[in-house]
Amino acid sequence: KRNDAFAAVAAFEQAQALEPGFPALAEALTSAYRRDARYADAVAAGEGQTGRQCRYERALALLALGEGAAALGELDAILAADSEHAVSWVASHAPALELHGLDEALYRLRRAVQCRGANGRYWGYLGAYGLLAGDVGAEALIAAEIAPHPARRALVDGVRALMPHGAAQARLFGLS
Repeated sequence: KRNDAFAAVAAFEQAQALEPGFPALAEALTSAYRRDARYADAVAAGEGQTGRQCRYERALALLALGEGAAALGELDAILAADSEHAVSWVASHAPALELHGLDEALYRLRRAVQCRGANGRYWGYLGAYGLLAGDVGAEALIAAEIAPHPARRALVDGVRALMPHGAAQARLFGLS
């Protein structure tokens, strides 16, 4: 609760030593390890767990380790069980970009913004990708879904500020 991953890891490791099979301990420990940037430990702690949150934490740890295919597998398993889990759609866009290309990444971002209760800031990803990819429809999307909402504009504004200073042959990448 204090958002102190280091202390949480120590407490959960002690609990695991006392009661290895305690329900929800694997999820809590996986999350604490990931938040403490102990990614390999997070992957190991979440091994074989099928709960949504544990899979999500494991996927983020796998992404941090550059293991896009494994991370995408975890995220797709979450989405197969709950197609309205917007944050998994968003998290899956980077490995999808790396492994399957821009169209798949954009599909995943569009699915994220369509989920009920999705974070409105996800629209910023769509706008930013549109600008970077030279999509002719990007400006219409930005005008309709991003510009009227100040919280959604930061990523698009950042991309617009950096684009004139970027390389002429810039490339979008997911994990490299």
